Amino acid sequence: MRGRSGRRSLWLVTVLAAGIASAQALHVTAPRTRDEQLAATVGVEPELISTLSWAHRFSTPGSAGFWAGAGLKLAPATLFHCGALRAQLLAGAERYGTSGFGGGVGAFAYYVRDQSDVGRFDGFGVEVRGGPGYRGQRWSAALDLGYQLTFLTHIAHGPISEATFGDRQSTGPFAGPRDGWYGITAQRFRVGLAGGVAIAQHWSLTLALGSLVSRQRQGIFFGFNAGQFPVYAEAGVLFGWPRGP
Repeated sequence: MRGRSGRRSLWLVTVLAAGIASAQALHVTAPRTRDEQLAATVGVEPELISTLSWAHRFSTPGSAGFWAGAGLKLAPATLFHCGALRAQLLAGAERYGTSGFGGGVGAFAYYVRDQSDVGRFDGFGVEVRGGPGYRGQRWSAALDLGYQLTFLTHIAHGPISEATFGDRQSTGPFAGPRDGWYGITAQRFRVGLAGGVAIAQHWSLTLALGSLVSRQRQGIFFGFNAGQFPVYAEAGVLFGWPRGP
């Protein structure tokens, strides 16, 4: 699939795939980290997105820790008519010194789906996100760096593709798009800042701002004419509580 409609749909898959890392990556910078954590965020990438994630720490809060969990990201505007969503497993590690300086990194394995008249897209990918930063008693700040790769996507072409390519859908020297698996359908880079502030014993607010850059096969990194605004903004709330009584 190489038409403009196809590229836009693949871009939507890319946008969805950039995601739940948003909430969970902030776990490595949010102050007063607890053993169990729930995070919810809303943001723009540039369309409206929302996420919900849970993580469990395998060590007590302190200068170093490890965590693992799962999450779900939705695009409310397209959820009901496109079924657009992303589900993922996540794991990470962090270490901060007595001075407060340190950092963390999160690794994510995800499944993402989208559907429109162009076709249905089911993708699988990985993402790494994190960066160095500072953690105080009630606030934290860090670089927000990341790389995301959707390495495998199954595409089942829909009515628009069939109408556009006609009898070139599957045969001939100039064959149109074919249903099947496609490799490396999306790559994305993230550069920004993330931070958090504790507002109560169990609650923190998080914020991330920065730029998203999507690398296309044609070598294009910025595609404003296709609606690909390379910015993101996320705001969230994190609730943490200790294990046991």
